[in-house]
Amino acid sequence: MIDEMEAPRALGGDRGRARRSLLVAGAGLATGGLTLLGQAALDAEWNRLANSGAIWLAVAFAVGSRMASDREASVAGSATLLFALVGYELAARVTGASISVAGLVIWSGTALVGGPVLGFAGQRWGVGAQRGRVLALPVLLGRDGRERVASLALLVPLACVGFVAFEMINRLFLAG
Repeated sequence: MIDEMEAPRALGGDRGRARRSLLVAGAGLATGGLTLLGQAALDAEWNRLANSGAIWLAVAFAVGSRMASDREASVAGSATLLFALVGYELAARVTGASISVAGLVIWSGTALVGGPVLGFAGQRWGVGAQRGRVLALPVLLGRDGRERVASLALLVPLACVGFVAFEMINRLFLAG
């Protein structure tokens, strides 16, 4: 069963579970706060990096790689990004910035859809299952040519789904 596979470096027991929970909350809150800080401090070209979903998803991947099971990693990926949203909102309140409803929907969607996928991918990458690596970060994490080709082939439909979802959300909020 997939959930029974454990990452070799995940912390075990109740103390380990508490540490992993702190990692989720801390990484998420820090990601949200640092995103707002980056948006304020970086110029227009570098600002895109601070405002990138890829950065948030990379954090979900990293946190997922430290979890004890696939299920825990999926939940942790989502929870980390929800904490990032909370961290962003808290930082925004402190600085007087705001987040739009469309932004809230997009980032919540990133947390609820992308978080579990990248958390799971991080955990599978840590365990080393081939199928998990194919579903992870395509070219960078493939360990041989066959995995890289399979990953690139998978990118086409995934990119199409992401584009359609973004356009639907964008049109929904621009129409209103």
